[in-house]
Amino acid sequence: MTPGRPEASRAGASSAPDLSKPGAGGARVLIVEDEGIVALDLRERLTGLGYEVVAVESRAEGAVRKAAELRPDVILMDVRLKGEADGVEAALEIRRRQDTPIVYLTAFADPATVRKVMADSPSAYLLKPVHERELEVALHAALLHGRTASLPSAWPTAWPSRPHCRRASPQARS
Repeated sequence: MTPGRPEASRAGASSAPDLSKPGAGGARVLIVEDEGIVALDLRERLTGLGYEVVAVESRAEGAVRKAAELRPDVILMDVRLKGEADGVEAALEIRRRQDTPIVYLTAFADPATVRKVMADSPSAYLLKPVHERELEVALHAALLHGRTASLPSAWPTAWPSRPHCRRASPQARS
């Protein structure tokens, strides 16, 4: 049972996922992705890993509605979505209503996008194209530890400007 969320409120669920099993024991995942082929690929991969995909949404508004209705165990959220609101705005609204871990998935790693996502303290931030093992580990960690499982507290502000991640200029090497 998840603290603060009675199991009876989970549509169609009879028990909490068994996190000791592959695929997190049939954990329920909401996919929020606006690219149809990517959403289909994610659904197939997650199903193959033993997860239950409860729905796929392409817009922020639909994601908020489905999260409230279906009470998934974890949400896989694209950052940029069709419509007026983006994935970060959808995640913030979902978190305002319920405590569901969110794993962000995006093709964008620019500092502005990273800062916006990290301000939400996600369970994980995955870059497309995502490797199946990375996806599985991120979802499993989110389910095990909740929404702030894998991020050091300094990462959201320090990551985009860490000097040791920049390449040294040819003059600096001399």
